[in-house]
Amino acid sequence: MRLLGCCNGLLLFANGRVSEAHGSLGYIVCNPATEQWVAVPSAGRFYPVSQAQAPTYLIADPAMSPHFHLVHIWQNDFLGEIDVCTYSSESGAWCHRSSDRRQWQEGGGWEEWVNGGAMIKSMLGSVFVKGVQRFVIFDARKKGDVISGVDREGKTCRNISLPDECGGSALLIGQSQGLLHYVSEHVDHEGNRSQWSGLSVWVLEDYDTDEWVLKHRVSFLKLFGKTDCSAGFEYNVLAIHPDRNMIFLLQNINRKLISYDMDSKELQALHTLRSSDGFFTPYVPCFMESSVLLANKD
Repeated sequence: MRLLGCCNGLLLFANGRVSEAHGSLGYIVCNPATEQWVAVPSAGRFYPVSQAQAPTYLIADPAMSPHFHLVHIWQNDFLGEIDVCTYSSESGAWCHRSSDRRQWQEGGGWEEWVNGGAMIKSMLGSVFVKGVQRFVIFDARKKGDVISGVDREGKTCRNISLPDECGGSALLIGQSQGLLHYVSEHVDHEGNRSQWSGLSVWVLEDYDTDEWVLKHRVSFLKLFGKTDCSAGFEYNVLAIHPDRNMIFLLQNINRKLISYDMDSKELQALHTLRSSDGFFTPYVPCFMESSVLLANKD
């Protein structure tokens, strides 16, 4: 099994061999805190793609409902083909949407994605906030990144523009204290020379006006002891703490997992990983038992 994601204490796994096509896999949704789980059948699509190319998102809020939803999105590069499948634990069935342009006119917002209108950048993370699963896409019309999202029915939600002043590349989105956060590199300009010099953390405080507020800025010198670093090679931003003003990073050269507290400005080494390869996701346990998962409790 391979971990695909986490949402409000529930984990989503691909149930099958790693070498299999993700479209042919079933899934496991489980709650480690209560030792409950349930198997979900395959979406019924057979194509040799990875989670990065065809992500499946888990949407769940045990405090509101015991039921969960899966949203599976597949795109064939910029060739215009798109397939969206949704699963509801209440109905126990998958619902498929066609990439036929005429059927997209029925609603859901996906007509803008057909013919390469947008591509998901799943390496930047995803987060469930205010009832919407959010992720970063490359918008071909705007020729830049925006934050898009889907609801539990697989309908697209209004895109959120990224802060104009960030001036650097997108690294991660996350949720902290109930609000959407965005981490980017910031750039220092000296004459004709530009240099990535640190990280900026933004928080979306007004969803109606896309008003981003700069929450914190920290230099690479403070984080890594050098003035210029390259994301993806020398470090990765892994997660944002869900309840505190803290980010988690990985130094790739020595595989050290570190935390940075934005309030105290304290940097702390937490652990040395055996390998820096793999998928990282923040997990907060949920001890609420679910009637949907109860039947398969050991």
